[in-house]
Amino acid sequence: MCLLAKSTVMKQVLLITWFCIGVTGVTFAAPVAIVADVVGNVRATLKGKSLALPLTAEIETDTRIELAAKANIVLLYLRTGDTYSATGPITLLVKPDTVKSSDTSKLLHVNAKPALAGLRVVRPERYERGAIVMRTALPTSPLRLLTLNGVNTLQPEPEFRWTAVDSIVEYHFQLFDATGKLLHEDIVKTTSYRLPPSVSLIGGHTYTWSVATKSTGGPNYVNSGDFGLLTPEVREAIIADRPSIQSPVADRVAFAIRLESIGLRDEAHAIWRALAVERPNEVRLKALVSEK
Repeated sequence: MCLLAKSTVMKQVLLITWFCIGVTGVTFAAPVAIVADVVGNVRATLKGKSLALPLTAEIETDTRIELAAKANIVLLYLRTGDTYSATGPITLLVKPDTVKSSDTSKLLHVNAKPALAGLRVVRPERYERGAIVMRTALPTSPLRLLTLNGVNTLQPEPEFRWTAVDSIVEYHFQLFDATGKLLHEDIVKTTSYRLPPSVSLIGGHTYTWSVATKSTGGPNYVNSGDFGLLTPEVREAIIADRPSIQSPVADRVAFAIRLESIGLRDEAHAIWRALAVERPNEVRLKALVSEK
């Protein structure tokens, strides 16, 4: 139930190690690459059928891609992390580990950093949480968590955010460790919260937080979420590789997918949101932003 008077003790959770992606009753051929950037007139076919190629679209083996003059595309191979960039006019044929082209002078192959190898596709409409257990209120509850809900985080001092509930002026915030031990609680009069300096999160550990409304004249709601803090070594490696906002779109797409792959969905969402502003007509970017 979402109508609760007080929080319950949270069960132990695990750090996210991967996202499980799938739809009951539906099968998909395993993609070998994704579209990390695309501009201009680009056509694609697979087994005689036309395909749309929006940003982050998955590409299967034997997909044929035709680029008109001045069109550009960047393909990111998921297994290796290698990228192939092409400028039209050119015809490409996607193979399991490489791209064949009608004009090799217009095709650029870049070997990936090891961190980009073994990525998984981003399908916003088909997320299912993996190793971290999500505990959320029912869909009809007005109290919804906006951050740190079934994810990992890079931030040792993260911001907890949730939606406002009409007529509520105070919220009860609680933080638990993986054993269910209460670490901190506070009364909050806004819809965001940061832990005081006296409370430190430990890298490699998981936590559960909850927020509950405090109302004397109506129902009270509670919602809770689980999150993990990555180890300092992993955080430093990721931060060192972070592209700037001026970096090519393909670099930022690849980095966002890398973040998704290790459960850093809040951080990845910030990149998708910025890209959606730059490319307002990209349907897949709109879906990635709205899925949050």
